[in-house]
Amino acid sequence: MTCSTWEKVSAKMSFDKSAYPAGNNTIHCKGEIEVTHGDLDSPKTPVELTVQAGELAVNARKEKPDEIGAMTFTAFAAPTEILTMDPPLPDAIHPLVLEALERAGYSVVDVRRKKTADVPVLRGELKNFWFSVYTWAMPLFYFGGTIEYRLIVQKPDKTILWEKTFSAIGNSVLSSNEAIRQAMTTLLNKIIAEVQTEEFKSAVRGR
Repeated sequence: MTCSTWEKVSAKMSFDKSAYPAGNNTIHCKGEIEVTHGDLDSPKTPVELTVQAGELAVNARKEKPDEIGAMTFTAFAAPTEILTMDPPLPDAIHPLVLEALERAGYSVVDVRRKKTADVPVLRGELKNFWFSVYTWAMPLFYFGGTIEYRLIVQKPDKTILWEKTFSAIGNSVLSSNEAIRQAMTTLLNKIIAEVQTEEFKSAVRGR
């Protein structure tokens, strides 16, 4: 079942008891999961370099590409339903990372379906992306989770020239969409700052 962020439920601060049939703690939700961001930083001096980018959001998690969290029940946060999203998470994350690179001043060449010359390629992996809906304090709800993301610059022979793992946390009493938005904003701003460093720029140049 595709679960929602509980936007309508949490906004009304009400709870539909029919979602909990006797002997069954299944939570039925409505709506859509959205992966967005808030304000991104703009560097004073854009990088003005070209970078070749492969897949920027490979799903390196144990979860399936469309799974992004869980509904939980009781103070022990026992999961009752898995939250899923459409399109799959990698499809939603890739353009956001691309936007962060462009915000930093990079001209990005998409080489996902092309053979690359002997120049470094930037790739990214989703190592963790999980947001839970905590319902034990009903009628109040709490939404929170973590994103862990790895960015890699490597040669066509897979030799790694540079790599860094970023993490970000998002929390909200409004919706899981807002918690995701907070975490993505933090994550993307960390990426914008890091890709301006001399170490990263040297790796992109193949040095």
